[in-house]
Amino acid sequence: ISLAETGDNIFDHYQKYKATPEIFGEIDLNVFGLNFNDLIFNNINDIIYDRYHTQSLLASDLFSSCKGPEIYASNLKDVLESSFEENTKNYCAFLKLIPLLPQNNSLYINLSELTDSGPFQTKFNLILQKHNIKLVSPYPPEFISSIHPNKYNLSKIDNHPSVEANRYYTDVLYQEITTNPKWGFIKNE
Repeated sequence: ISLAETGDNIFDHYQKYKATPEIFGEIDLNVFGLNFNDLIFNNINDIIYDRYHTQSLLASDLFSSCKGPEIYASNLKDVLESSFEENTKNYCAFLKLIPLLPQNNSLYINLSELTDSGPFQTKFNLILQKHNIKLVSPYPPEFISSIHPNKYNLSKIDNHPSVEANRYYTDVLYQEITTNPKWGFIKNE
């Protein structure tokens, strides 16, 4: 079952994870696709982006101590840096959410490393690692871009993943799930 939708952020992923057992029953493996722009909140006026009641999660007691400006999706390049500033509600909410993310039966794949690398990706990875969230990131982006420049982006100006990048993600997930006994789909030898 894939519940991922365009525009999802880490808060949406968490809400879907919480709702899934009630809707579909027990899940064997949760796969979270994470991106360093996951700290940016979706526009609360856009009902498409709040199907999973993420705004009520962000307004809950859990995040009530998070103060500061709220950074919403608009022009990504304009708001990305702001979402990582420690005085924003986004950054505070991200830090409070990470310990709630499941460790058991949960695989986290880094969806931004193929198409972008830089200080935000590095900071994002370090925060997750500090909380024992291991991202599946098989190759450094320098390796990929040196062999096939721009092959994994839609275009030079649009860093969204291309069809080739999505094929690659699928291959990486398949390889991880079918070769790592941790996920329970193969026997330990």
